[in-house]
Amino acid sequence: MNKKFSVPMIFLLLTFLLSGAWSPGAYGQQKTLKGNPLLPRVLPDLVVDDVWLDKACRVVVRVKNNGPGSVPDNVWAVHTPESAGVYLRINGKPWGGATIWKFDASKALQKPGGSATYTSNLKVSGSAVIEAEVDLWNKVHEKREGNNTRQEKLTCAAVAGPAVKPLPVPLPVKLLPDLIVEEIWLDRDCHVVAKLKNQGPGSLPDNVWNVHTPKSAGIYFWKDGKRWGGATIWKLDPAKALQRPGGTAVYTSTLMVSGKANITGQVDIWNQVVESNENNNRQTKQVICHGSAQPGPVGGVTGPSGSGILAPSGDLAVSITGCPSTVRAGQDLGTAFKVRGRSSFSVPVNGVVIDLVLKKHALYPVPAPYAVHSQGYSDGVLLKGGRENISFNGPGWQTVKLNGSNTIPADTPPGIYYLGAVIDAGNNHAELNEKNNVAFCKIRVKEGADSASGIVQEDCVPFNPQTTAVRQIDGRWKIVDGNHWLFDFGAKKAEADKAYRIIRHYGMNRSCFVGRPGPSFTYMLVNGNAPVGPFPGEDSVPFNPATIQVKQISGHWKIVDGSHWMFDFGSDRAEAEKAYRIIKKYGFRYSCFVGRPDASFSYLRR
Repeated sequence: MNKKFSVPMIFLLLTFLLSGAWSPGAYGQQKTLKGNPLLPRVLPDLVVDDVWLDKACRVVVRVKNNGPGSVPDNVWAVHTPESAGVYLRINGKPWGGATIWKFDASKALQKPGGSATYTSNLKVSGSAVIEAEVDLWNKVHEKREGNNTRQEKLTCAAVAGPAVKPLPVPLPVKLLPDLIVEEIWLDRDCHVVAKLKNQGPGSLPDNVWNVHTPKSAGIYFWKDGKRWGGATIWKLDPAKALQRPGGTAVYTSTLMVSGKANITGQVDIWNQVVESNENNNRQTKQVICHGSAQPGPVGGVTGPSGSGILAPSGDLAVSITGCPSTVRAGQDLGTAFKVRGRSSFSVPVNGVVIDLVLKKHALYPVPAPYAVHSQGYSDGVLLKGGRENISFNGPGWQTVKLNGSNTIPADTPPGIYYLGAVIDAGNNHAELNEKNNVAFCKIRVKEGADSASGIVQEDCVPFNPQTTAVRQIDGRWKIVDGNHWLFDFGAKKAEADKAYRIIRHYGMNRSCFVGRPGPSFTYMLVNGNAPVGPFPGEDSVPFNPATIQVKQISGHWKIVDGSHWMFDFGSDRAEAEKAYRIIKKYGFRYSCFVGRPDASFSYLRR
């Protein structure tokens, strides 16, 4: 009996082993996502299997899923400009493409080994180098991320025949930004200064300012070939001047030059920003420090004999005209006024910063510092998009091109203010007269739509709850959506896992803030609405949105419900009042936490 039983058992065992289920090599090659039991352990692997021309000389691409896992449903269900698809370049120039959900409606790619063909409208005349890339935006977690591109040199040899019916036009191509180091010089103290520019045609994504990591996009310097360091864009450009095409920002470093040096500046060294041109991010320039105080790119005359110091040889001034007499809080002024700058220097003056500010009185510090942007009003606040840069080829007046929205802060109290234009903000150029660097026009600010109609201007970052994951990055547990870091939990993996389950439970897809950076109030939304209903085992504190108040207690502005102190905003009354309106708008009734005391994650719900 034992002998008869062992024969089929041995056969089954051999079949199991030969199937590869116990193959250490096959198992070791599979990419797994740590810390998230809900995500599939076996991942797909998208490749460009072949690229060729059809008889009409249109580029055709075959995409294949080399497995071993399946492509997730959200590739077909979620339609965004960055959905996974095929992107084409011809002779190195971006062309466009189509999404997988568009050209593979039957979901042939979903299963391991499946393939789908995309016939583009890109026609080749003669010969061309075609590069095809699948999943350009890294929306699909794959077993291998380095095999998504294929390049082929194709030659058109059109064959006479019946006309071919053209395919539908592919989806619009997303316009990409293009960051460059436009200029490098020394300020009057021989510090290295660089001017960055987004020469477009697309805008920089919000995560350049929202996501703070050691590898955030920024500028990095080398001095005579030796690494020095730099600064992130979110730090040097809080007004987000670089976000729009054509926008510029100036960074004054603490790197000092003595004598002569070759300075190399490179923007986005870690390639965090997808750009239309990745090959123009670096510039090298030889700079010379002539003494202990020099006017950077401005010429000068020698100072007292033997001092080695460059004395100022010219002056900068500014004018502002055509201002609207009345504006509303939260209004975009755009180009509703005119700013002109004047130089009396006989030599070119480069990288002159113009700040547009809102003041309660027509007074400004001398010499003029950089203004600081914030969402809320404060005296001298830099308007959103209100930093410009100009250069002078010689003496004379020049009109400043206003590229930004120049937005009046939404919480500005009604009253009389002064719209100011400040030339040489940051005091990078030595001048004969530092007292004429600002000009004002008088405006009246009326109550804005935010407070007059109850409409709240919200600051929210969208994400996809279906593609979020818990990952350990540099020893810290985080909830991420692709390469976007949403929440940080340090060493608290259990809290990260619980927060992840909460996000998936409600389908939360917007993370919102009041007062970034360093927000005083945060909340989550589900398709523009409050999360509804309890999460099993949640830690929540109920309150009544009908009875909450904004009160100043011991010098701190707070939102309270009777004797219950709910949220503290320090000295920022505007942020407290905005949070109050948000609670009222969504009807939040519960304040919920993960990990009290010192909660690592919090949310509000109805």
